[in-house]
Formats: sequence, C-alpha cells, structure tokens
Amino acid sequence: MEIKALPKPASILLWDKKLREKPCDKVVKFDEELAFLGEVLKSTCYVNNGCGIAAPQIGDFRRVALVHYPAESEAFVMVNPVIDEINSKGEQIDFESCLSLPCSTSSGERVRRGAKVRRCRDIVYSYQDITGRRIEATATGMLARIICHESDHLSGIFYIDRINSIARDFVMRDYQNFVRRLSVSD
Repeated sequence: MEIKALPKPASILLWDKKLREKPCDKVVKFDEELAFLGEVLKSTCYVNNGCGIAAPQIGDFRRVALVHYPAESEAFVMVNPVIDEINSKGEQIDFESCLSLPCSTSSGERVRRGAKVRRCRDIVYSYQDITGRRIEATATGMLARIICHESDHLSGIFYIDRINSIARDFVMRDYQNFVRRLSVSD
C-alpha cells in the first residue's frame, strides 16, 4: 500500500456573516486543482479531529465537502452533494458542533461545544466524486447527520440556524468569549 503525504492543512475560517451569506458555486471543472482541494480538506480535517469539513470553511466557495466518519474509515470528498429531501426519512436529535465555531475553556484551550440539532435519521443523497463520477447512496445516524451538516455549509447554513434561540445564544456567547480571548492573546 502506497502512503501519500498530505498537503499542509489550511487555516479554518471562524464564523462570521460573510460565511453565512455566501452559498457556494457548483463545481463544473474536475481537475488537479479540485483534487488538491480535496487533499487540503482531508489534512485540515485530520489535524483538527473533525468528522467533516466544507470548502467554504477554508475560504474556497465551491460545492465541495469532506466527510470522515467513522474515524477509522477513509475520508471521502463530496462534490456538488444533493440530499433527496423527499426520500429521506425519520428523525434524530443529537449534538453537533463546528470547526468554525470554537470556544475556549477557562485555561484558553480551544474546544468545540455545540447544541442538539434535529436532522433526518436516514437520508438518500448523491454527489460527484473528485473525478466527476456521480454516486448515489444512503446514510443513517451519525453519518447522515455529518453529510447534512457539511451540505448545509455549502448553502451558507450553520447548525446554529437550526436550533432554538436559547441554545443559539449559549453557543454564540461561548464563541464570542473565544474570539475575545483570541484577540487579547494576539
């Protein structure tokens, strides 16, 4: 088995209004640049112990996301993902957090806190792989949650847009404290 070195991880953009308001562009060109983006997403996700990451979180506004779940599996890149809302079913409520919305502990350690989010339990979805080949699949449970979370990023939606105002205020207060600590340490 050949072991391939990954490129240097990218910096993750922190949540702001620009990230929320900018839906991503559909990918039409499948080339080496797109493949490199996939590898950067992979190294960035691995370094940050993420379950997934979307291209806009590193400043690339194309419809590309990476999913890495379960942790012992190989990550896969989804290009132009689409969730079939009509055929997805069931409901699950579970915890979500985001690499772009960190907070810190009293000692200043960067952590992820989040909130419980309602999602479909079973989804039918499709995407193109890094070569442009169309793939149709189903996912359930946590994998379905991650695919929905990353697909939301590509439409300018954060998980905080899917929670009640009390939970959102709690998450945003923690995040704003993190940003303040970050600016004090600079």
